[in-house]
Amino acid sequence: DGEAVRATVTKIYKSKAGEAGSLCCEFTNDIIGTLKKNCQSAIYGKYSCTLKNTYEYEVASPNEIVRGPVQILCTIDSGKAKFYNAQISRISYRENKKGKNMVVKITDERLLEKTGGIVQGMSGSAILQDGKIVGAVTHVLVDDPSRGYGIFIENMLSAAGLSSE
Repeated sequence: DGEAVRATVTKIYKSKAGEAGSLCCEFTNDIIGTLKKNCQSAIYGKYSCTLKNTYEYEVASPNEIVRGPVQILCTIDSGKAKFYNAQISRISYRENKKGKNMVVKITDERLLEKTGGIVQGMSGSAILQDGKIVGAVTHVLVDDPSRGYGIFIENMLSAAGLSSE
């Protein structure tokens, strides 16, 4: 159990080979939701605030996900989420790898310049392909921080007791 609060990224420690970077944040007392579950696939909860300027995405089933271009939606500066280009290079359907269903490589020069690739604090960043949400970033590969793992959105919904229907 816990509370979700607003946060602002105040500093970025870039990832480099052998060392995962991180996002440093300043947290406010502005409670925006409650946290109900923390498990291998994600942290789950419920917003209690009004979500302005948000979008809903259709959920992709694992069999719709293909290797190739994707976009990562994350907030690393300016307080606004932005899209960054990436590629899915590998897909795994093994049940015991629920947090590591995809290998994603960051290809966007803007994100690579600012963060060095995937950093701690980007976990949960949405992965979108062909206008559908396919999953979220879970881990950085420390030896090559331009790459990391992602989880299928369907596995996240299942762990939360929700359906993609």
